[in-house]
Amino acid sequence: MAHSHKQTTEISEMHEHHHCCCGHCHHHEEARDSHEHSHEHSHSHNDECGCGHNHNHGGEYDKWILSLSAVLYLAVIVVEHFMTISPMITDGIFYVLYLLCGFSVLKEAFKGVLQKDFFNEFTLMTIATLGAVAISELPEAVGVMLFYRIGEALQEYAANKSRNSIKSLLDSKPESAHLIEGEEIREIRVEEIRIGQEFQVKSGERVPTDAVVLKGQSHLDTSSITGEFMPIEVFEGTEVLGGSINIGGVLVVKALKEFRDTSVARTMELVENSAKTKAPTEKFISKFAKVYTPIVFFLALAVATIPPLFFGQPWETWIYRSLVMLVISCPCALVISIPLSYFASMGAASRLGILIKGGVVIDALTSVDMVAFDKTGTLTKGELTISAIKPVEGVSEAELLELAKEVEQYSNHPIAQTILGNDSLKHNETAEVEEVAGQGLLVKLGKETYLAGNAKLLKAHQVIFEEEESFGTLIYIAKNKAYQGVIVLNDTIKPEAVKTVAEIKKQGMLTYMLTGDNEKSASYVAEKVGVDEYQAELLPEDKLYIVEELHKSSKVMFVGDGTNDAPVLANASVGVAMGGLGSKLAIEVSDGVILNDDISKVLTLLNLAKRTKTIVWQNISLALGVKTLFMVLGIVGVSGLWEAVFADVGVSVLAILNAIRLLRKN
Repeated sequence: MAHSHKQTTEISEMHEHHHCCCGHCHHHEEARDSHEHSHEHSHSHNDECGCGHNHNHGGEYDKWILSLSAVLYLAVIVVEHFMTISPMITDGIFYVLYLLCGFSVLKEAFKGVLQKDFFNEFTLMTIATLGAVAISELPEAVGVMLFYRIGEALQEYAANKSRNSIKSLLDSKPESAHLIEGEEIREIRVEEIRIGQEFQVKSGERVPTDAVVLKGQSHLDTSSITGEFMPIEVFEGTEVLGGSINIGGVLVVKALKEFRDTSVARTMELVENSAKTKAPTEKFISKFAKVYTPIVFFLALAVATIPPLFFGQPWETWIYRSLVMLVISCPCALVISIPLSYFASMGAASRLGILIKGGVVIDALTSVDMVAFDKTGTLTKGELTISAIKPVEGVSEAELLELAKEVEQYSNHPIAQTILGNDSLKHNETAEVEEVAGQGLLVKLGKETYLAGNAKLLKAHQVIFEEEESFGTLIYIAKNKAYQGVIVLNDTIKPEAVKTVAEIKKQGMLTYMLTGDNEKSASYVAEKVGVDEYQAELLPEDKLYIVEELHKSSKVMFVGDGTNDAPVLANASVGVAMGGLGSKLAIEVSDGVILNDDISKVLTLLNLAKRTKTIVWQNISLALGVKTLFMVLGIVGVSGLWEAVFADVGVSVLAILNAIRLLRKN
């Protein structure tokens, strides 16, 4: 039986990635140019961004300080409204709150000046708030710092929620392996595995690392590693992949690689890199902020000086208006919410069982107009089931199946287990069983001789029969050299595949199936699933050529799971690998990974990308629109610092809350 034990991805805890809100970070970027189909791998990322500002304002201590400051600030404002309090008391409280809330901003502004980085949000807020203090607008100065910190807290909450979604999904890696030391077996962590060590792998356990079999014979389910749905037989001398599942007898294996070098570990590395790429929109906002900030700074300087110097206007009035402009001009809403939108999207995807390798992939998904699928393991389960029972005349289907079970009960082969299903038959201890490699099973019970296997087996025993023309795995049954019939086993179409393809087509995208399987099998699956077009009997280079031709007129998303799909996954506009670990190459070169075999997640991924793009542009429009309006109002004197606080921090909060919507369950 080719039943596939799909497993949860074995990935260790990923590093937490903190996103900078100032737009001055310089990360190593992993970018994908979908036109040239190039993949660049990122290498490093720190919790502190390039500006030196650690955005994990973390800890319970900071939360208490922020909460206490907010309560005290509101209390003073309310009490001052209803009764007279000594200015010394209120001013003293406001000065303390200003330092409590604004210390990190003042610190970063000072660092920026030392590094000759004068045009960032910290210097803008520092100049604006110190100016407000100078003209006795203490409540407004504290308000700017306090609401900025609240906005940052919301950002960190959203980012942590995204990170936790990813981590909770990936914390299911195997923790231990059974190390053989002389006569003893000791449990160790997989990270402690060293080349040359020997391990015991029992039935149902995963092979802890890439290894060679020293003792034992069994079958391994490698479907999650190679994409091959038929379990492979292994025996002494066979090399096995870490992550494979032992579905037979006990094995003793010798490690050929340390855990960090296995395909499992390679997947871990990809997960850690998944949040490091910047989408084109995100890059645009970072560049925009660097140009926009100094322009606004000098415009505010002009507003503060030109009217008093050349038109005799009061200095205090125009300095105040310039401070309003500086507060409004901070590009926080853009440089916080845009990266957060992509990060939240990746967090939401991971919670749904999908890994996305950066915001650039999300942008690329929104332009896809054709989805091409591999067949086996993608549109089909990669798991054999009985699709037809064809007995000869005089034998019923039930009788043929029962006869097949009587023979197959003596075999541990996956095909035998498929035919047996959940039945557990009692072995006849007098049976003489011969398993013919590559052909099937011969069982002698007294005077009766039974055969169950492929056509070669029956021909070798001179059984007269007609070969079945159905596609699939054919198990011919004979009794005493008399042909009884054939049982047809086939890979099962995933029930969600039909609906997924239909929904993709409903959104106006074309669907294609590319497979190396024979024409009959491909035709059957293509018709049942409902793809627009298909091509069969393709080599990996054939698939690649077809996708490159399709690229001339379409943006193609390719979905596959095996090593043979790697070239296409690498060259598609968007390549998505199926399966918990998939093939090593498929995982490495793809843009996204569906961590189980749920083909409907392809539709989820497309819809999530569209939602993300919508929210990103909503935030851009909201931020620029509101800021432009309040800048004009500030210059003409209609809006003051309170309105500026709303325009800056308020819009940032609204944009962050809008981005957080991506974390909601779809």
